[in-house]
Amino acid sequence: MIERRSRLVRILAIEIPILLVVVFAIAPYAWMVLTSIRPDADLSTFPLSYMPSHVTLEHYVTLLQQTSFLQNLFNSLVIAAGAGWRPAGTAHRFARAPAR
Repeated sequence: MIERRSRLVRILAIEIPILLVVVFAIAPYAWMVLTSIRPDADLSTFPLSYMPSHVTLEHYVTLLQQTSFLQNLFNSLVIAAGAGWRPAGTAHRFARAPAR
């Protein structure tokens, strides 16, 4: 009985709050993805529906055709890789340095 009660307390005190925080953190990203695959007509309908009537990739096609998104993404990846490469090399040198 004690074990069963402590498991219930653990679920109520730890697992449910963690689940709520995770859902709260992930919900905006899910909403962005769902909104990005909706047709334009679905974006302004009332009442609001959470699932699109049909899936479309027209917004992504427009993004890739009319902007320099891929070039900007590549530039960001190059900078991020360069920024991560140098500290990794320094950390490796410190790790391999003989102890005094």
